[in-house]
Amino acid sequence: MTEECFEDVWHEMDFNETGFITWHQVKPFITRVNIHEEELAEERRIAEEERQKELEAKEQAKREKEAEEEAKRRALEAEEEGSEAG
Repeated sequence: MTEECFEDVWHEMDFNETGFITWHQVKPFITRVNIHEEELAEERRIAEEERQKELEAKEQAKREKEAEEEAKRRALEAEEEGSEAG
């Protein structure tokens, strides 16, 4: 169990903010911790996928920009060679 999970569930169960839960709440606490840990794992997985997509999009944009700059450079070189020949 992560600290984030523990804190989240603790605050759910300790709604009066006493700093304690009753022994009647222990079993529901454990059950909720297991469920919440799965929820957090799914959130982390989704966030990682989104981060990866953003990274790939940035890399693609960078490649496209570099290709565009290379095309401009080649066009300029070809133009310069054409003006030297004429």
